[in-house]
Amino acid sequence: MAPITPEQAKIIKATVPVLAVHGNTIMKLFYVDLLQAHPELKNVFNHTHQVSGHQAQALAAALYAYASNIDDLGVLSPAVELICQKHASLYIQPDQYEAVGTHLLSTMKAVLGDALTPEMHDAWDAAYWQLANIMINREQQLYDEAKGWTDWRQFRIARKEPESAEITSFYLEPVDKEPLPSFKPGQYISIRTTVPALESLQARQYSLSDAPRPDYYRISVKRERGLNMDDPKAPAHPGYISNILHADRRVGDELGVSHPFGDFFLDPAEGSTAPVVLISAGVGLTCLMSILYTLVAQDAPRQVAWIHSARNSSVRAFSAHISDVVRTKWNVHAVLFNTSPAQDVHGVDYHHEGRMNLDKVDEEKDLFLGDKGTEYYICGPTQFMLDMEAKLKGYGVGQDRIKMELFGTGDLSSQYAGTIQGLAGRHGTHRSSKARSSFHGSPRISQNTSPFSNDFKAYGCPQASACRNSVDPRASVMLRSAWLTNYDHAPPCNTPTEYRDRYSAAVPGNLGYAGTFLALE
Repeated sequence: MAPITPEQAKIIKATVPVLAVHGNTIMKLFYVDLLQAHPELKNVFNHTHQVSGHQAQALAAALYAYASNIDDLGVLSPAVELICQKHASLYIQPDQYEAVGTHLLSTMKAVLGDALTPEMHDAWDAAYWQLANIMINREQQLYDEAKGWTDWRQFRIARKEPESAEITSFYLEPVDKEPLPSFKPGQYISIRTTVPALESLQARQYSLSDAPRPDYYRISVKRERGLNMDDPKAPAHPGYISNILHADRRVGDELGVSHPFGDFFLDPAEGSTAPVVLISAGVGLTCLMSILYTLVAQDAPRQVAWIHSARNSSVRAFSAHISDVVRTKWNVHAVLFNTSPAQDVHGVDYHHEGRMNLDKVDEEKDLFLGDKGTEYYICGPTQFMLDMEAKLKGYGVGQDRIKMELFGTGDLSSQYAGTIQGLAGRHGTHRSSKARSSFHGSPRISQNTSPFSNDFKAYGCPQASACRNSVDPRASVMLRSAWLTNYDHAPPCNTPTEYRDRYSAAVPGNLGYAGTFLALE
């Protein structure tokens, strides 16, 4: 397919307002249409995120970011890499991109009708395949690097070991008994199993929580108890797989497992001797356990600070392991925060009460701020990570030394997700995990270097072209308050046709070139 032209980039840029205001609605209808036509994709998409609307929000935010940066796509390179890593862990194939592209455009046509002119259709078709081809090529590279492990591989649960009141470790051994490839500490694998309540397979990504070994992989899973698996009427909840693993999967049972993937990791091969600070909250410690164990196994001479926050010692996983490491390794020490200490003993079970506050730790002993090579790895709830990042930057730590593990479908940069939610919220649209999952990922946007800049150029993507911030005036149509009233206070639409019929009745007449790509009044 021919690369996107500057004129098409201008058209895409002009569609940003509608993606901000109505992107979630379009994407919800898109997923209904796609899954009706391709029910096999229910084995790929996270059912919970479909029902909650998180999946639609994630794709709407991703498209908004893409359209907003169509003339400077290099800034999205890290986001594209993160999505490709997740796609590879789900073994996404080119024909699935074909299905997504076809239904994305058909849904836009169903919603917008004649307002989606041939020029606009062609522009979005070119834009979609420009990005899709880059991602397909990158994912093929990842499959090639997996050296033959290019589909789900059967593993047997060899051991289940409780690590806390909420977290259990699963030791997974390959059924074929072939040696396992190594991985970079911090990476994850996908786990796939049947969910009887859904009559389909579901996959989730879980961080590897041990150092690389040739005989097993270990994941450590928090049980999300919000879902009552014994109640057939239980609503969708982010705990489907964790509950099944904890309650139903026994030693000897088999699971589908992917090759390790992920762009959050410490690379021991770099040979750095700079200090490492591992900052986590709750179950976010799992990927950092892999980093810690790898450094310990290699007897690395690096100073390591383990800083963790939990409610109390009953739910803090790996307490005995961390204590053993601190006791036996001169270069490792721990700082523990408890938000609700209960019967815990200060100075034994924890060091600081309350939420993690880096102002309470020692700037040199715990954070090594005086060493400009210190690396910081952060994992936990999204807001926790962003707060820790902001605090470290306030101390003068550069972005290149702060690494965060952001996952799930709700983690797109607030620059984009917040814009969409904020604009949609003005017109009555309401917002509708520790396992990572999504077909269309939702990474936080950053401007770190990545391998995609040259790929974007190779496909002829505009880079800082003259159309930056240029919106075709034909694409600005004032939104009538009567239409907003009809749309936002009506029952939700269930199909593209229903949405189009309601839209046509509310806004009669020809809206011209831009149709419903509307600017706010």
